[in-house]
Amino acid sequence: MTEKAPLTPQQEDDALAAELALGLLEGEEAQAAVARLSDDPAFAQSVRDWQERLAGMTEGLTPVMAPARAWQGIRERLGHIAAPLTEDPAKSPSWWRGPAGMLLGLIVIAAIAAFLWWRN
Repeated sequence: MTEKAPLTPQQEDDALAAELALGLLEGEEAQAAVARLSDDPAFAQSVRDWQERLAGMTEGLTPVMAPARAWQGIRERLGHIAAPLTEDPAKSPSWWRGPAGMLLGLIVIAAIAAFLWWRN
């Protein structure tokens, strides 16, 4: 088994610039790399070079909309069963779902009970 040689400082800087350009850095490491952009012109140029190389890879691509089932799967994994705004939040519920519908239902039940009681 062969061991890989450690990276040189220049290679480490280039790898860090690539990770920053790809958006792979998080937390303190990302903050330090972003702060370094203003302090180190060579590092900033390396990040710009990586951004240009990566942007060049997308030139021949045609954007494609993901299928609705893929978006629904993502929403379900995030804990949202229905798609956002499938129902209008400002829309008032139907009258029969409110107090008037309940009252009408009780009146109908009372009428049926009275009819059955008078029938016997």
